[in-house]
Amino acid sequence: MLTRLLKHHFAKPRPDGAPATLARTPSSSGFPSGHTLAAFVSAVVLPRTSGGRALALAVAAMVGWSRVVVGHHRCADVLAGAAVGSTAGAALAAVLP
Repeated sequence: MLTRLLKHHFAKPRPDGAPATLARTPSSSGFPSGHTLAAFVSAVVLPRTSGGRALALAVAAMVGWSRVVVGHHRCADVLAGAAVGSTAGAALAAVLP
């Protein structure tokens, strides 16, 4: 829901000329990266140890990097997704037992 709200609000188009891939071409706007946002929320909320959190954050960063590599997002889209996802994850983690 947060991703949809932000994508609708900013309505920033995706990069032009994304290479052809087996993945479907996204139809939503590109800002922020929803995949990156979800990966960072999960990386902040789910791990129970600092080592697990470090590994999860590294994987979340790779998710963001992959979105740029396949041409579905710009770096700014991914950085915004990481920032919003980390913030939302921290807020969620603060209220979870």
